[in-house]
Amino acid sequence: MAIRHIADLVTKNSNTYATADEFFAEHGPLGKDNANCTSVSFELLPAGTGVKRTVIFDNEAQRDLFFPQMDDGVKTFVSTRIEEVVI
Repeated sequence: MAIRHIADLVTKNSNTYATADEFFAEHGPLGKDNANCTSVSFELLPAGTGVKRTVIFDNEAQRDLFFPQMDDGVKTFVSTRIEEVVI
C-alpha cells in the first residue's frame, strides 16, 4: 500500500523565501531528486519561512530508505510531520 507523508520544513534562521527554489538553494534538495519515492512535491509556506513537502512512497520499505535514521545535528531547518497515511 502506498504512503503519503506531508511535512513542513521551516528554516532555523530568520530568512524568508519568495520561491521553493530559494529555499532549496540554502537548504539543499530536500529529497526532490531522491529515487526512493514515487513522487515528491513542494509548496512555499504562506509565511515564506519554508516549504510543505508531500512525498508518495510505494511502500514502507521505500519510505524507510528515503528518510535518514539519524539526525546529524547539522540540519538548517526543522521538519514537522503534518500527516502520514496509507493511501
